Amino acid sequence: MAILSKIRERTVFLIIIIALALFSFVLADVIQQGDFGEDKVANYVGSVNGDEIGREAFARMVENYNQQMQGRISSMQAVNQVWDAEVNRKLLRQEFDALGLEATPALIIDYMSEQLAGSPEFSDDEGNFSERRMRAYVSNLKATSPREYEGWKEFERNIEVAVLTDMYYNLVKAGMTTTNFEARQLYKQENDNLTFQFVKIPYSSGGEVEVSKSDIKKYIEDNSENYKQKATTDIQYVFFKEEASAEDETKIKEDLEDLIQEFKTTDDAEAFISLNSDEEFKDAFQFEYDLDQDVKEQLFNLEESEVYGPYKFKNTWRASKMMEAKTLVDSAQVNHLLISFEGSQVDPQQTRSNEEAKQLADSLVNVIKADKNRFAELVSEFSADQQTKDKEGDLGKLKYGSLFDNFNGFIFDSSEEFAVLESDFGWHIVRATERTEPRKAVKLGHVAINIEPSQKTLDLIEREAKTFFIDSRESDFIELAEKADVEVKPVNEIKKLDERISGLGNQRPIIKWAFKKNTKPGETDLFETNEGFVIAQLVERSEEGLKSVESVADEVTPIIKRQKQAAQLRGQISGDDLNSIAANYNVEVERASAVNAENPNLPGVGKEPKVVGAAFALQEGNVSRPVEGEKGVFVVKLLSRSEAAELPSYRAIARQENEKRVNGLQGRNSVLIQALKEAAEIEDNRFDFY
Repeated sequence: MAILSKIRERTVFLIIIIALALFSFVLADVIQQGDFGEDKVANYVGSVNGDEIGREAFARMVENYNQQMQGRISSMQAVNQVWDAEVNRKLLRQEFDALGLEATPALIIDYMSEQLAGSPEFSDDEGNFSERRMRAYVSNLKATSPREYEGWKEFERNIEVAVLTDMYYNLVKAGMTTTNFEARQLYKQENDNLTFQFVKIPYSSGGEVEVSKSDIKKYIEDNSENYKQKATTDIQYVFFKEEASAEDETKIKEDLEDLIQEFKTTDDAEAFISLNSDEEFKDAFQFEYDLDQDVKEQLFNLEESEVYGPYKFKNTWRASKMMEAKTLVDSAQVNHLLISFEGSQVDPQQTRSNEEAKQLADSLVNVIKADKNRFAELVSEFSADQQTKDKEGDLGKLKYGSLFDNFNGFIFDSSEEFAVLESDFGWHIVRATERTEPRKAVKLGHVAINIEPSQKTLDLIEREAKTFFIDSRESDFIELAEKADVEVKPVNEIKKLDERISGLGNQRPIIKWAFKKNTKPGETDLFETNEGFVIAQLVERSEEGLKSVESVADEVTPIIKRQKQAAQLRGQISGDDLNSIAANYNVEVERASAVNAENPNLPGVGKEPKVVGAAFALQEGNVSRPVEGEKGVFVVKLLSRSEAAELPSYRAIARQENEKRVNGLQGRNSVLIQALKEAAEIEDNRFDFY
């Protein structure tokens, strides 16, 4: 009872202790997530009009896409391509929902039948798409391979989106029809012509004007759509590359020299190479043109067992030994007929056994040998190689060593025209013709030692890099680099989702660091890469929004200057006598004939759409007000208007315009998708996760 009493007395104390422990746990998690000093990281990758793209789902899509691409793209390329596809899909899905579009099962099956046509797994005995076989295939997939079943479900979702997309685009196209009135206007723009006189007064005639920072700022704000910018950073860096020193290279060469005598006398050169070389022995012949240009004469003319070296080749020191020399055909025309069998890599539906495939190939080659003209016919009838079936089995003019060993032996070491040979794909009836004359080829063995930095050199490079990093916190970065004899490389306008840095390749960690809010201009950091150490310094960061006055001053100043000069000229020009106006500014009255709105070109001036537009607004004999053009301020007098004859029908023009309007409507970067993106509220948190 005494113990219980004491516990009751300390209940409040225990509650406080537990609360503090929980708070410290939560606090640690908050700090780890970056809630102090950094923006809170959302638990979703982004959103489209409030519809979130979940973090885990997005990660799975990226992983699946990476697997599909099999290393052909980088991680960030996969992230960006999946993001674009998912944003497009959500934008379209929202449009589908708003319009009440629905993809019925029948429509989806029809679309699938087109996509899967010709696939053996989904075809009946007559080669037509079979819904029954498709459903059996999916049921088996669900029971035996959950991962592949998930991929199939994604395929079904994509098919549904494709069906709805077709419906949606057809609705949009229906609303883009060119009317008869529009077609007539287009016709007149191309065929109504004007003849007029004009005076062009250069902007410089307006005198000198001043352009202030406030003028530039106002211009940027008034034309904000043209001067939006994404967040960017400018950095500079130095690179301490991990590379061999002159001392290392000399030592590697000396080590190779110690091996050469034994290499010359060994009876088993292949084993010696396997034990001592950084490159594997290649049991293959080479022709003189295959050898390195710098040493091909020395290598090609070696006697058997003779060794040449040491010599430098790419990033190795090497010694080469003549293993064998012989004469070989170096190229031949090759055709083939492929008979597949069950388990071969060509046709998974094939039930023919290996032995049956061999018997068929032997039977067919006998037919071909009796009548060579039947080769193309039999290829078309029997070959399982779909890529060459319609080309008489043509594999092209092949060089020595480009095929399997047994193929090379027949094609380049034999004089026979036909052979039956096996591969993982099946049994091949191979035909070799147009063999070149045999020439000398050599088989060389190489002992190659990679030129790599020693541990002593690596330690020195690391020490120098870390010393530079420590000093860079207190010293001028460029002056420090000059003392250390390393080059400073600037990299400007890096975007948040970039991954490449000029001179370094993919360096996402550096870019992430440069965009962190707690990384301030002037700060440096040390990064270890596969090839050495990078010390980067943040120079400047530009936030998302309008470009700064300084960054656009060179572009905008001439535009504002021209506007101010044009205003001065418009205030000075008076009257409607072109000769007087021209005399006042020491210019000539010029003439333009057969000018239309579609091609608003003035002789000796170039394109001036505003000037030609002003001329079309005039009555014959009238003079325009001063017009601000591309090359100066213009005054125009319309002399005559030639209107094109009316057409019986404008349908052909309307049809052409319809084709223009719908061209490029579909696709990832279509004008429709871009319009939907511009109208949408898209939140992008990719940077927080990748």
